[in-house]
Amino acid sequence: MNNPTKLLLFILSGILLTSCNFPRRKNKLTLTEYALQSVQDSMRQGRTGAAERIIGKELGEATDSNAYYLWLCMRAKRYFTEMKADSFLMLNNRTGDYLRRTPSSDFHTRHRLEVEWLVERGAFYASMAGIPDSAIFYNKKALERMDGLTNDIPYRIMALTNIADIYRQNGQPDLSADSYMQALNVADSAELHNDTYIIIYMGISSVYTAMGDFKESKIWWERTKSLMPYMTRNDKFFYYNNRGNDYYQQGLYKEARTCFENAETMLEGSAGAEWDIAFVRTNLADVYIKLGMGDKASRLIDEAERYFRQVGFDIPLYYLETQRIELALLNGDTKGAVRLADAAVERPDMLPEQRLMRMKAIESAARMNGQWEKAFNTAVGIKAL
Repeated sequence: MNNPTKLLLFILSGILLTSCNFPRRKNKLTLTEYALQSVQDSMRQGRTGAAERIIGKELGEATDSNAYYLWLCMRAKRYFTEMKADSFLMLNNRTGDYLRRTPSSDFHTRHRLEVEWLVERGAFYASMAGIPDSAIFYNKKALERMDGLTNDIPYRIMALTNIADIYRQNGQPDLSADSYMQALNVADSAELHNDTYIIIYMGISSVYTAMGDFKESKIWWERTKSLMPYMTRNDKFFYYNNRGNDYYQQGLYKEARTCFENAETMLEGSAGAEWDIAFVRTNLADVYIKLGMGDKASRLIDEAERYFRQVGFDIPLYYLETQRIELALLNGDTKGAVRLADAAVERPDMLPEQRLMRMKAIESAARMNGQWEKAFNTAVGIKAL
């Protein structure tokens, strides 16, 4: 299964650093770095109100433009965690305009501001705009700009894991594995705490899942599971959601269902979790289709589609269109499946995994309805993808 949540979730966790991520042998944190970490810890734990109180205070007390825009970046990051794309982009563009009209320098606050902006820009292109090439470009520029930045280790891991996940989603698992291993080497050399390894182990596990090497992926998923005592509820959500994808890829749909249902449970009572709930229910709908549970799948597809149309996010809508074709086939409505397939809008910019799923559904609908030429042409397209 293409897991539509996966790119977003890794990017989300990848732009939120935690205070314990700073290496034990590094310099002491400045007051600004401590405040930045307090904000990011609060956002990672879902306490956006506490994060905003600190941001508002620091914006009001900023002593220069670089400090002001650094805290504006943190407010943009808060909007990103809430998936408020318009608000995020407005602040991110304001900061970008400031950086372009003022000369760069190695003044520490300016240096950190540029790194923060580059990583956030990369996250935007990865998860909100769906343009992986631009996402990789901005994260690589961030890595280049990190040279000479104090306490740079968390930022390096953040950018490397973001790049790695983009490569994985873009069908380049070899490059993905290389970036994740670079992040692992950085973490090991800096003697970081256990919770830093959660995203790295989860990423490596997912790369092996993408490669179809389920023997190796199981080893890494078990390593990830061993870090469960250090995981937040959000971390556990990521774990169950992505391990569910691993089981799905193996055709172990009952195990996948258990994981996705556990992922949904992790979100119960969480304020502002509508986005993640919609994503995991989209995954659950796919599993229910595979298990022949059409009624349950139909309800979840309807709920997810309403939500994503409401927030104006197109990427999962493409996935849901594919599910509707598969659901029609499950219900024996081959003509309906063909109508849905004919009406579905193809997007060449969509991730390869999603396009492959769509083409397989269209091929099945054409074959079951006796459209042999269309089925043949689609099968040829599948092989070429």
